[in-house]
Amino acid sequence: MLEDKILKPQLTDLQHIPMLYDWHKSIASEIKDFPDKDSTEYKQVFLFCILILYCPRALTDDFMIRGLRQHLAILFNLSPSHISNLIKNISFYYKKYSKFRNDCDTVLAEIQFRIEKRILELIQRK
Repeated sequence: MLEDKILKPQLTDLQHIPMLYDWHKSIASEIKDFPDKDSTEYKQVFLFCILILYCPRALTDDFMIRGLRQHLAILFNLSPSHISNLIKNISFYYKKYSKFRNDCDTVLAEIQFRIEKRILELIQRK
């Protein structure tokens, strides 16, 4: 089914989230007029990318894989319910605000590029 293929997560190991956040910080620092790192929007761009990578269904039906909310709460030093509140309107923001959408798309594309690069490096080592 096409829906299953589209909504299939690209990543499953939650232990990679801190590394992905480091990448996010690095990428964001190179983008002109990117939201301030202490802002809600800064976190929401990263959260959008994480949802696309780990559980795209969360953007449509509030379903989140077990443990993801807790990992994100620890990463940001926030409560799990605060993470839920940050995620609640992400799909709306992505559709409605072109700057937010562009920031998300830019960061996500670079993260996906880095993931593919790491996979290729691992394959070549064998």
